[in-house]
Amino acid sequence: MRTAIALLLLGALWLPRALAAPAEQVALIIPGSAIGLARLGMTEPELSAVNGRSACPVTAAYRRGRAVRLATVWGVACQTAGGSSVGLGFSRVKAEYGEPDKVRHDTTYPNSFAVWIDYYRPGIAFRVLTVPGDRATLVTAIAVFPAGDREAALMDGSSPTAVR
Repeated sequence: MRTAIALLLLGALWLPRALAAPAEQVALIIPGSAIGLARLGMTEPELSAVNGRSACPVTAAYRRGRAVRLATVWGVACQTAGGSSVGLGFSRVKAEYGEPDKVRHDTTYPNSFAVWIDYYRPGIAFRVLTVPGDRATLVTAIAVFPAGDREAALMDGSSPTAVR
């Protein structure tokens, strides 16, 4: 119950800022393509330069030296066209993207668990923290990968260490 309350409070703190952020300050998350200034296909030095000036820093997984999966844990300043963002509930994601292609278990915590929810066709995935029994959900990370590339979807781009 405490975890659910904490999640709801966290969402309540982020939601007003997310809704009030001027459009010119929001880094757009584009499925299958980009998170803000970071684009799929960039090299590690290019991404490092972009992260230094981005409102929405990313981590990346690489294939043959090029980013094939970008992920961010930053909310508010990073949003999809429909307003889905880290720090908000999963209901907004579901309204924007519909039924997912796959739900993958990520981590189990004492009173909750996290899953990656993949949408292969557009090339986007959401890491969602869930509290069983309370129906509370919280998006904790968003990743983009080339549309339809299931292998890239599975690569870990959410950790600080880049995968080569």
